[in-house]
Amino acid sequence: MRYVKQAQQMDAEDASVKNTVSAILSDIKLRGEVAVREVIVADDMEEAIAVCNAYAIEHLHVHAAQPRSLMEQLTNYGSLFLGAGSSVVFSDKLSGTNHTLPTRTAARYTGGLWVGTYLKVVTHQEVSGSGMDVLARHASRQSQIEGLVGHAMSAAARLSGATI
Repeated sequence: MRYVKQAQQMDAEDASVKNTVSAILSDIKLRGEVAVREVIVADDMEEAIAVCNAYAIEHLHVHAAQPRSLMEQLTNYGSLFLGAGSSVVFSDKLSGTNHTLPTRTAARYTGGLWVGTYLKVVTHQEVSGSGMDVLARHASRQSQIEGLVGHAMSAAARLSGATI
């Protein structure tokens, strides 16, 4: 694996990537942006997938002969773009998938903003009978281990034969 911080460090066989990186870095410099940009050249697809999942980047654009075949192995990304025709700009500007995506490796545990983000999710429980006894025994013990006296007392009060 090679980390490339400047386009000049790229090999001749990486010519098209080198030209793209040069243009992007020049644009960043012209706009006065301060950003860390790098190109990682992996030795094989297995290493490339591992790097992508570790970085958990916002936009993951896969240029491969069969990009769809890699989907199940790629697990950490904000939005996945399959093939040369699936440009990030389409998603960011027009196609409607999303432009509010997790950054700084947050894609390891969350996805992009979507309508469900604004929904209130509520849960409920109703426990009785023998199920209450099973849960109470385990909850009491776990609470004692954790030093949560109030929880332990609440669970113990629900053991069979106890008066609630």
